[in-house]
Amino acid sequence: TSAGSGEVLDPKFKPNRSDEFDLTFQRQITPAFSTEIGYTGRIIRNEYQAVDLDSVPTMLTAGGQQFQNAFAQMYQQIASGAAITKQPFFETALGGTGTYCTGFSSCTAAVASNEVTNHNIDTTNGNNVYGLWQDLNNADSWTLGRTFASAPTTCTAGTAGCPAGGLVSGGGQVSAIYDNSSIGFGNYNSLFWSLNMRNFHGVTAGSNFTWSKAMGTGQVDQATSEFGVTYPFDMHYMYGPQQNSSPVLYNAYAVWSPGPKEQNGLWGRLAHGWSFAPIVTWRRQGNTFYGNYGGLEQVGNGGQCSSFGEMDCGTGSTIETAIMTGKYTGGSGIVRNSTYGNAAIANGGTGMERFSDPNKVMAGFRPIILGVDTTGQSSYIPGLSVTNVDFSVTKHLNLAERFSTDLNVVATNVLNHFSASSFGENINDAADFGIITGNALDAGSYNRQIEVGLLVRW
Repeated sequence: TSAGSGEVLDPKFKPNRSDEFDLTFQRQITPAFSTEIGYTGRIIRNEYQAVDLDSVPTMLTAGGQQFQNAFAQMYQQIASGAAITKQPFFETALGGTGTYCTGFSSCTAAVASNEVTNHNIDTTNGNNVYGLWQDLNNADSWTLGRTFASAPTTCTAGTAGCPAGGLVSGGGQVSAIYDNSSIGFGNYNSLFWSLNMRNFHGVTAGSNFTWSKAMGTGQVDQATSEFGVTYPFDMHYMYGPQQNSSPVLYNAYAVWSPGPKEQNGLWGRLAHGWSFAPIVTWRRQGNTFYGNYGGLEQVGNGGQCSSFGEMDCGTGSTIETAIMTGKYTGGSGIVRNSTYGNAAIANGGTGMERFSDPNKVMAGFRPIILGVDTTGQSSYIPGLSVTNVDFSVTKHLNLAERFSTDLNVVATNVLNHFSASSFGENINDAADFGIITGNALDAGSYNRQIEVGLLVRW
């Protein structure tokens, strides 16, 4: 019986390493004004990363041709509608005594026909290379024997303990072997500029602008199970923007305390002791990876997790995006009152569209092709802008020499305005591609909230 998924710990597993460094320049302009500009960097090595050892051996050679090259040639002929020509790998690997190729002009033509029918080759929605390889291993004319752990296990019929027909387990020994290793890597680079003002006519304020990029090979914690790399034979296929990569961030705050601190008489107690403090933040927010965070959006590959044959999708997951075939022209804003978007209001849409011409934008992406593409992280586009304003008002009141109060009112998302959040960037879902489905500031604690507090001192 197949043991299902298994996990092992890499005997060379080691703690991750992070080296941080920065270079800043500070300038005091006046006693009240200062500015700072700088660079911050981080290099990360030995990050936790699981690899499924039961992946398709894409470089396996038969007939003088690697499997990945044979697949790429066949796929492109299928996609273009051209005649299917013989590929040495398939002709050799399936040239046994069985009947798999019977009725076809070649074994390559048999693979093309059968795997399109099984939806393991799909030029619109993406390819399941692992499923294709399983089918080939199960073919009666397969000549290469068992090539991965989930391939069927057999024995010589008639020998002691061997089942009739010689099949021990159709599911092989295990369906996956996740090697928990420390081979991930990443980096962070940012430039920032800040401007600060201290007690200038009762105003203390600061602003900060950051331009940054976080890159790496997955960014998962060690509690994550059954999550593998995009292509186990080259970690660079997995290298791309991280979950918290926010290219542009800006925030500003101010605290204004008008008038003197003394509170003499009724008028002094009412007019003095006030403090007003707004906070403004602006960022780009996308729907990358598993959540609605980071500053980029991910154009999906139909939820595929085996375009490079990296795993059985029933055992785990990975990050695959669609492949961007040219320069992105979809902009970074939204289209209000979109005819395209209005069609989805009944399904939860807002009547707004991410793109002015969604079909044109979608045509600029395609599924990953094994043997052609060298990355699974190609299709990140700018996220939508999110602006938020928080505000607080504080009134200090001296009632007596030893008795005073502070009344504080804090409002988060004080404007309670709409900031579009975009979902539905999936190349196999044309009906919902780019449709705005929600408000980035309308989930849980992001609604406008007002908190009132009273502090009494005696």
